[in-house]
This record gives sequence, structure tokens and C-alpha cells, in this order.
Amino acid sequence: MIDRSAYLERIGHTGTAQPDLATLRSLHKRHMMSIPFDNTDVLAGGLSLNDLNRDVELSFRKIIEDARGGICFELNVPFQLLLDDIGFDTMRLVVEVGNEDGYFNDHFSHVVIAVVMSGNYWLADVGFGRPSFIEPLALRPGIHEQYGCQYEIVQRNRYHEVYRRPHNGPWLPLYRFVLEDVSRSDSIVFGSDDPETLMCQVPVCARATERGQLALLGRQLVTVVNGLESSTVLTKLDYAEAVSAILQG
Repeated sequence: MIDRSAYLERIGHTGTAQPDLATLRSLHKRHMMSIPFDNTDVLAGGLSLNDLNRDVELSFRKIIEDARGGICFELNVPFQLLLDDIGFDTMRLVVEVGNEDGYFNDHFSHVVIAVVMSGNYWLADVGFGRPSFIEPLALRPGIHEQYGCQYEIVQRNRYHEVYRRPHNGPWLPLYRFVLEDVSRSDSIVFGSDDPETLMCQVPVCARATERGQLALLGRQLVTVVNGLESSTVLTKLDYAEAVSAILQG
């Protein structure tokens, strides 16, 4: 069970909690600003994405009671259960993440949420390790804008593809997925546990800000403010300060 009061206090949500779009937007943004993405436990060898179906209470204890961050399923699965507890109709989706070459990887490596309201689907993701979207995205074809960045939803055959473009950069794929609920599936195999993947090689942490995002991939710090994205390779001292700023807030 999810302790709704403790969860809402952790993310700083003080308004009403009812299954409507205003609440979903508030919860999503507050979650991303309050609980960072953090792959520390993956690097330490104590966590695998294929632990998706482990006891969710372990993830809840980590991100709520211990006030730490986590990787995608440690963030998105408890968030899905919080939404369910409030009364939202949700689906859990597995996705193939895009790369800098403009293609999608050919294995599942991430988990996101679809929220259904009045027959419309909204995409929620509070657990991505690089700049994405701060508020839920309407899952309909076309271009959507948030905080200076653009997002495009493309439906291609059975896939929904999600692309992102900062104000000063090119379109790049975030991920693609089939709209099939895997909430009760125990047969999904993820490819991100391969030691060759970035997730298993370097520290990755990320947090949303009021008007953008911070994401650290190894020593590369990506900063997004009002849609303007910049990237800096940090010195050892600056790196330690950036990790503290993202993980501690």
C-alpha cells in the first residue's frame, strides 16, 4: 500500500488530490522537482531494472521514507500506485529509448505511465535520466510545447514515438512504445542491465527545476532553462557540487 499523505508531503503537494488534469500536472511537476533520478545503486551492483516486479514497498521506503532518488521503475511504479490511489485510471508501459544518432534502441530499457481521462491518454514519466518533459504530455499526434521545449508525438504503425527539441537544438527521439499495459506482467525482459550501457557505466542523476531541468551524465552537465539547453564538461570540484545540487536539491 502507498501512504498517500507521506508521498504528497515528500513531493510538496499541498493542494487537493483528485483525479483531474490540474492535479496530475501538479503531482508530476512536484515529483520531478522533489525526487531526483539517481543510478547510484545500479553502479554499486545492488539493483537491476529486471527487478521491476520486486516489492514496491522497497522503492517507496527508499524514495519517500529515506528521501533518496532512484531509477525509472523506483520512481514511476510508486507514482503510478499513488495515481491509482487517488482515483486515476493508469497503464504501465515499457519503452525503447532513443539515442543521439536519431534511432531507437531495440530493447526495453525504461518504464512510463499512461493516464486515461475522459477517453484521452496522457503520458507521465517522472523517472527519466536525461532532459524530458516536466508536465504530462497529451498522447495525441502533433507538436506540444512546455517551458520553451517542443515535443512531438508520432504514431507509426503500432508505435507511439516521442521526440523532443530544445529551443536552441535539433529534434531527437526520447522513446517509443506500444500502448499495452504491462502492470501485471512478469515476463518483460530489459536490456539496460548490459554492462555496456551508459546506465551501468557512469553516474546519472537528474532533477527538474521550476523552468527546466538539470541532468548529469558522467561529468557532462546538461542544463535546460526556458527551453535553452547547454552542456558543460565539469571539473572534479564542479562535478561534486553538481551532484550535490541535483541529489539534495
